[in-house]
Amino acid sequence: MRQEDNKRGGVDLENRPVIKISLFSRLVMIYNDNEIILSDYLGKQLLILLEMLIYYRQNAFSNDLIIEAIWSHHKNPRNAMKYSIHRLRMKLVEIPGLENLDFIVTAANGYILNPAYTYQVDCEEFFKLHQVLKNKKINQETELTALKLIYLYQGQIYQSPKIQWAIYINDFCKKIYLYYVEILCEYFLEQEKYTCIIRITQHAAAMVPEYEKAYYYHFKALISQQKFHEAREYYDVTIKQYAQKYKLTLNQEFRELFHQLMLNNKKTTAIDDIYTELLTVKQRDNTFFCEFDVFEYIFEKAIRDQKRYHLSYYLILFSLESYPENQEMKIMLKLKKIIFKTMRSTDSFTRINELQFLTLITCNEEEDVHTIAQRVIQRFYRVNTSSLVKIGYSIKKV
Repeated sequence: MRQEDNKRGGVDLENRPVIKISLFSRLVMIYNDNEIILSDYLGKQLLILLEMLIYYRQNAFSNDLIIEAIWSHHKNPRNAMKYSIHRLRMKLVEIPGLENLDFIVTAANGYILNPAYTYQVDCEEFFKLHQVLKNKKINQETELTALKLIYLYQGQIYQSPKIQWAIYINDFCKKIYLYYVEILCEYFLEQEKYTCIIRITQHAAAMVPEYEKAYYYHFKALISQQKFHEAREYYDVTIKQYAQKYKLTLNQEFRELFHQLMLNNKKTTAIDDIYTELLTVKQRDNTFFCEFDVFEYIFEKAIRDQKRYHLSYYLILFSLESYPENQEMKIMLKLKKIIFKTMRSTDSFTRINELQFLTLITCNEEEDVHTIAQRVIQRFYRVNTSSLVKIGYSIKKV
């Protein structure tokens, strides 16, 4: 074979350039030890186009697929696509460090990332590690692989929020990541390796700040090390802020840990200090959301107050009666926010299952209760106009 046959597109196949690509968090290329942040050179549309070429690089990226993903509503999509491919090619060769590389190759039915180069992509390594660990228990042989997997994760990949495959892959990556965070934390609890848990939970809280168990395992690790003062500070500063930001009531596991913390705190406190701390708790302007076990205590107290003060209490049950497939979680979160903002600070409510919220309110007349319930539903429909969504309610006098 002649020497020129060992080349394709000007690239020596025996010495293929190795290009490392990071897709987590942002699109970065590393070539010849130079780290290149592509968003410094490419606009959003060209970044999405390049991400799609990376994603589909094993097969030709068809013209129809490009148009459907990016220019489906454009008046002249084929011209827009050709112009953007041309711009992307020109922009890439203008980037310092990439001048001699020809990334985009024209194929029979579209375009492909130049197969003459070797690509090492972080999210593909992430999926390979997941396949290695699949159906295996975490032990001394697998813990390093699992740790490598979770630290590879740096947040969202494929910054294309309107493209379906990007949404699916991002959700799938997050589920894999959180799965290994949880099983590693459980494993290290058994091993009493608490510093490993702290590092993992700090990473998880940064990557997925709404993930409740990151705070739970961090809190538990501090208590398990008998770092009670540090645990109390973490609870007061971090966990309370998390619950307030995401409008959540901490679950039974959190409350049991906090009870354990208080029992192990040997430092005595003066009543004036306790009173001052209670006064500094932020007063609630909205209705009180709680877990069902707390709601039961509130209900029991309401019955006592009813007998003593002759108050009238009512239960309102809000039910999601119809909804688009796989949308119930998102809809119930919206309904929760509407109830939270609409009802009074003296009212309480809880979620009793996937499709229902239960509220407890005090009112003189049942007619007023219907007015309150209808106000909640009307406000919900203002922000949720889909005809597929239906909310119903029922009322019961206590």
